[in-house]
Amino acid sequence: MNSDYLRFSKIIYGFVFVLLSSCIAVKPVEVTGIDNFKSLNTLSDPEIRFDLGIKNPNNYGVLVKKMDLILYSGEARLAGIELLNKTKVHGKQTVALPVVLKPSLDAITALLKSEMSNLVRGKVNQQMELRGKLVMKKFLFTKSVNLKESVRF
Repeated sequence: MNSDYLRFSKIIYGFVFVLLSSCIAVKPVEVTGIDNFKSLNTLSDPEIRFDLGIKNPNNYGVLVKKMDLILYSGEARLAGIELLNKTKVHGKQTVALPVVLKPSLDAITALLKSEMSNLVRGKVNQQMELRGKLVMKKFLFTKSVNLKESVRF
């Protein structure tokens, strides 16, 4: 009888521990920058690949499950961003997420016109911005984080 009580109490304590540990506040991941920028198939089916640096400020790991981001140049939408794989980001670690952009030819043309007019006016490195949300998972719980980051290529 006593061993059944101990076994049952261990199960209850374990369950309470899991519930309390999952209630810890999850700090949002931070975008640290863009590396390995490549453009492919520029004429037929344009594709842009790069690594998006993500930093986890938490002491524990999180899984980045989904990324719904849009790249803007000024207020013009250039392309949506797809996450190629779910990525585990360990605590206090920075990782590079492989990202693929598939902008339309119209968006690329508009960007080139804008960059040319900026060059004529003497402006360099037009400001671009990532907006959207990242979906993170810790244990059984999922959290969406709104993101708005300025980027420079």
